[in-house]
Amino acid sequence: MSDPGPRRVVDRLQTRVDHLNRLQDEESGFVVDDANTTFQTLYDEGRQPASILVRSSFVARKKFLLIEGDRDKTPRPKPPAADIVRSRGLALRLELALLFVQQCSRKPGARLRPVVAQGDELGLINLFATGTRRKGATSFRKQRSEMRATQVRNALDILNRRGLVELGPALDHSSSYERMWLRSEGGPAPGKDPSRYKELTTAEPTVSLPIAFFTKGWIQVLSDSEIWNWLAFRHQGRMTAADSPPGKDLALPAVQRLGWYDLTRDAWDTHIMLDRLGLMTVNPGEVTTGLTAAGNQRFEREPHQFDLDDSVLSKPGHPAVLAAVAAALDEAHEK
Repeated sequence: MSDPGPRRVVDRLQTRVDHLNRLQDEESGFVVDDANTTFQTLYDEGRQPASILVRSSFVARKKFLLIEGDRDKTPRPKPPAADIVRSRGLALRLELALLFVQQCSRKPGARLRPVVAQGDELGLINLFATGTRRKGATSFRKQRSEMRATQVRNALDILNRRGLVELGPALDHSSSYERMWLRSEGGPAPGKDPSRYKELTTAEPTVSLPIAFFTKGWIQVLSDSEIWNWLAFRHQGRMTAADSPPGKDLALPAVQRLGWYDLTRDAWDTHIMLDRLGLMTVNPGEVTTGLTAAGNQRFEREPHQFDLDDSVLSKPGHPAVLAAVAAALDEAHEK
């Protein structure tokens, strides 16, 4: 029986290529360029921050936790970013998008925009090109806008359960999704009720996200695991403000990636794709040899080291990611 491993890799990459193609397919009703325009409009009409600042407690634990490797499944609180990562869905990306909207808004503390806005107003569905598709030749089909709205509502439900979004009570037959507030992205403190989002103080530790991550469509096309990994390395590299130097010679061994971020090995492995994209440069380290106590030869590889490069974000994200994933697919076919 043949090894199914390479086949699974090909299938996974092909699925992603198909999804990326739908994100720019006009028949999907709302493409990446449309979502990019939404972010750019919100930025241009808003306060225009130098970057989007995310509280470090969203990405990393406040206190280091010793975890006995990737097989340690002991129940434990996770940083909010680790807790809302999904292979499918919008929860992580919606949370980052809501922080963008909040920090660009000229009305700090205002209610969140509705999922679907009226007239020319922008709703939360306008933040994402979700690549929705209709299945089968049925006579009843949802409108694609409603399919996108369902994805956003599902993400809001996840954020609500994690204490990151407050859904208002349904009043006068209105939906709970019509009166919503953003809560602190660090999540509720132990033993305390969740608090609504407050402007960052200069004393709070942060992770800085370039505006281009949103306006050039990278938030649309990177996977949750890639974004999660990227956030962890930005925190590790102390990229705390728009003018922070890029992280250089960073290492994230297992004890650190689990103890601070609860970052899985699979998510850490996305450095391969991030390197393809140029967002990260990977130096796998040299292999050294030595002898064990019994006199046997032992091979050891130095830890991977990583450099981050935000200049790549100035280019449109969709064609860059599509080209990188398609190239990986071609290589997988050749194996």
